[in-house]
Amino acid sequence: MTKLIAKHKLILDFYQLECGNFFYRMFNGFDVKICLNYQFVVRRIRIFFYKHYQINNQEGAEMGEKQLTHIQHGGKLHMVDVGEKPITHRRAVASALIQMAAAPLSLLKENDLKKGDALSTAKIAGIMAAKKTAELIPLCHPVFLSKIEIELSIVENGVLIQSTAVCDGKTGVEMEALTACSIAALTIYDMCKAVDKKMVIGEIKLLHKSGGKSGAYNLKK
Repeated sequence: MTKLIAKHKLILDFYQLECGNFFYRMFNGFDVKICLNYQFVVRRIRIFFYKHYQINNQEGAEMGEKQLTHIQHGGKLHMVDVGEKPITHRRAVASALIQMAAAPLSLLKENDLKKGDALSTAKIAGIMAAKKTAELIPLCHPVFLSKIEIELSIVENGVLIQSTAVCDGKTGVEMEALTACSIAALTIYDMCKAVDKKMVIGEIKLLHKSGGKSGAYNLKK
């Protein structure tokens, strides 16, 4: 409980010391000055975390706390060295939901969209995206996927997408599974947007991961 309070205080301090009205402006209006000073904001965020968060992988390991592995001292980003990690069997499952009105959903069911078979196209797009994850997410490692599977199910209010990524490697495949779901959902939006532009893509989440030092994870329902 003490750690939880400390983290909430840290967030509050960050808001008060570094951001001021930034979040208010971001959600309630467009402020050109903020955009023009993007580099300044980034520098201030880095300085804050260096001074107040004291990110230290060695100290964190001794205390048993989880660390942001992509961030070094001073908030500098880097690609994690996985050279010394053992090769293990890794698996990740993710899902996404794209909600839509009855009209495009009916066309999907009947495979009667002007652009063609949206579900098959989305499936291929998701598989392609999973293989390109390291090119899309800056600090991801390229992995040799042994399997990527996309399942699309028409539900009452849209299309439920579930992806499974598998590899034998030194780093996980969570991002590959999440990327596959995201791009599959965007593809469905592209195929159906002529009929319904109010579609909502949401609930992109990791359901399961296994392998590696951290072991298994399952999303609690």
